[in-house]
Order: sequence, then structure tokens, then C-alpha cells
Amino acid sequence: MKKLFFNILLVFLSVMLFSCAGLKRGLEKSRRQTEKELCFLFTNCTLGMLEPEGCGCRQLGGLSKRSSLVTETRQTEKKVLVFDTGNILSDKETLPDKDKVVYTLIALNKMEIDGLNIGAYDAVSSRFLKQKEPKLVFPLISSNIKSAPAGDRIFKPYTTKLTQGIKIGIFGLTSDHPNPMVLKNKNVFIDDPVKNAAETVSRLKTEDCDIIILLSQLNDTENINLAKQVQGIHFIFGSSSETAQIKTVENTIIFSPGTKGKKAALIKTSFKGAFNSFYDIRTKTALEERLKNLKEIDREKFEDIASEKYEIENRLRDFNNKNSCTCETILLNKNIKDDNRIMLLIEKYKQARLRKTIPDYKNSISAVDLSGLDEEKKLMALRLMNEINCYQDLNIASLADMEPFCKKLADIIFNRISTGESEGKIRYRILQEKEQNKKYLDKKYLFQ
Repeated sequence: MKKLFFNILLVFLSVMLFSCAGLKRGLEKSRRQTEKELCFLFTNCTLGMLEPEGCGCRQLGGLSKRSSLVTETRQTEKKVLVFDTGNILSDKETLPDKDKVVYTLIALNKMEIDGLNIGAYDAVSSRFLKQKEPKLVFPLISSNIKSAPAGDRIFKPYTTKLTQGIKIGIFGLTSDHPNPMVLKNKNVFIDDPVKNAAETVSRLKTEDCDIIILLSQLNDTENINLAKQVQGIHFIFGSSSETAQIKTVENTIIFSPGTKGKKAALIKTSFKGAFNSFYDIRTKTALEERLKNLKEIDREKFEDIASEKYEIENRLRDFNNKNSCTCETILLNKNIKDDNRIMLLIEKYKQARLRKTIPDYKNSISAVDLSGLDEEKKLMALRLMNEINCYQDLNIASLADMEPFCKKLADIIFNRISTGESEGKIRYRILQEKEQNKKYLDKKYLFQ
């Protein structure tokens, strides 16, 4: 009888253990199903740098590499929202040329970004930007750029995106980095960022946004102070300060990859639920490593270990109620290919700018057949031949059909563009050729 009872008890315990394990697996599966992955990609404070900056292979940035990164990220990640945090047009207080503004906006249109914050340098062009806004596939946003101290906002204060059932609110802020008088002369006023942030965050909460993101052109100190004073902002992306940074202030993660658009930032999140703040996975990993080390230390020798261990364990438990994220800085370097669509746009912009400075611009050169080049390379070849002088103030384009040495320089440009050589290297090669023929070029009459 005892044996029978023992066998029944064994079977019962086995069934219970199997059921508990199944329940645990079911809960884990359910948790994985409720967690949703979201990605955010953004660039910061480009300051008018349409092309890479730097020497040789160490060049960084450029809109064409940014566009390729956007495309690649959308192919590898489930859902990506792409932003620019502002001050994209110029680093000057004066109005940038309209061609540059137009071609920059076209490039962002081709990237199909999800929002552009208007920085103070961009605000100088506010009226022109508003004229172009209807043709854009993305919103221009700013919560604190106004038409007068007591006036209306010039741009939308925020935008919202709904993805995977998660509602995301995005708003923009800037501080008045240029001389405020410059903006005043343009009838533009930069209002208090903290006051406008509090108002906008409140509105986004009433619209039941699960995640609130600030696209910022405040400096690092202003970002930190804002995070302390305005509750409910999950992320602050961007800064007008040059240095890269990532830090958590209160329940807000502040992340900036630096300025001049040389780097992009990719934030991957695991979203459990609304109203939860986020934590950086690297912080959790560091705490877990510290806890592991503490457990290996003799407690009798270190009396304060128990309290530190207790504090770390509490912080790790607190992470269970939060959403997680990882923040990565991506260099826009030679490892990222150029988007030919954007390269062509930039070349067209250079053409438009050069034609205004050279009234007798040559659209064709009979001495050099450019028909074998694609549109971008053809435009580049014509531009360089019109821009680079062969002799004194006479450019290559105007002399190539008549003078053998200038024809030689035109051929160098054509051949090197055909092989995909960079503009910088081509210009250097032309300088070398002219230096080697300096005596010839110094003759009083080139055509004798």
C-alpha cells in the first residue's frame, strides 16, 4: 500500500513540475511576444556639411553616406524612425543660399526621414522653409521658434508616429545660438525651451503617447537641466555641443553623436509597456559584472560589500520594470558607400552655384568626349574644367579646344573621373602637372 501511495505521489509531483515548467515557458513566450523592438536613427547638427570632411581616407560625414546608412538600416531592422535634430543648413548667422537649402531638402526627401527639428541657424531661413514645406514628405518641427515674443509658432510643435501599436511623440527645441538680433531682424524669436517643453510634453501625454522624444539643438548643460525640470521625456536626441555624449538624467536618456553630421546614432529599444522609462543595457551589464566580482570577494575582509551588493541588487530589480535600449554611434566613413542619387544632387548644387560665378560657363568641350560618363560624373568633369584655371585667369574649359597643355589637363580630369578617383585627388594631380610645367605656363604668351 505504501509503495502504491509513493508511486502516485511521484506521478503527481512529476505532473506538477512539468506543468510549472510549461507555465514558465508560456510566460516567457508571452513576455517575448509583448516586447516590441523599435529603432531610432538620427544625425545631429550638420552645419551645412553636405560632403565628407577630413583628409584622405579619414573623411567623415556627408549626405550621400547618410542616405546609404538609412537604406541599409531599414533593410536590417524591422522598423526604423529616422530624424535630423536640426542646424542642418549652415553654421553661419547669415541666410544660406537658396540652392543649398533646396538641394538639402530634396536629399532629406529622398531619404524619407520622419522629422526635422529646426535649429537656430536654420531658423534664419524660416520663411523660405515654410514655403517649401508642402513639398516635403516629412514634417518640420519646433516647439519654441515663434514669429514674435508673443506670437504664434512658425512650425508644428510636434509630430506623432504610430508603429507596432506604439504611439511616439516627437518634438523639437533649440536655443538662440546665433546673435538674437539676427533672428529678430528676420522676425524670428526663440522662446524659453523649458516652458515650451513642459507645455508640449503635457499635450503629448494627453494624446496618449507611449514614448516621447525630444530632438534637441540645446547645448549639453541645457539638455541636462531640461531633463531635470520636465518629467516624461524618454529620450533627448542631439545637442549643439561638439562633443559626443550619452547619459541618463532622472528617467531621460540623453544621446548625441557630436556635430557636423560626421556620425549617426542608432538606438535599439525593447519596449514592454507605456509609461515605463528606459535603461541603457550597458549600465545593467556593468552592474551585473560588479555584482559578480563582489560575490567572489571575502566578506569578512570588506565590511561595506554587503551594503553595496544590496544596492546593486535593488537597481537590477528596478530594471525589470523598465524598457531597455542600446545606443550605438556609427561613423560615416569610407566603409559606408555613397548613395549615387544624393551624389548627383550635390553635383547639381555645385553646378548651380558655379554657373552664377562664371557667366561664360562651357556646357560642352569639343576636345573631350564626355558621352561615356554618367550624369553625375559628366557634370563633375564640366565643373572642374570650368572651375580650374589652366593659365592665369583662363580656365581649362575655355582653352582645351585651342591649347595642347590645357587639353592635356582636361584629359587628366576625364580619365581620373572615369576611374572613380575623388575630386581632391584630381585637383592635387592637376596642381602637380601645372607645377611640373611652371616654366611653360610662365611664358608671356601661352600660344606662341
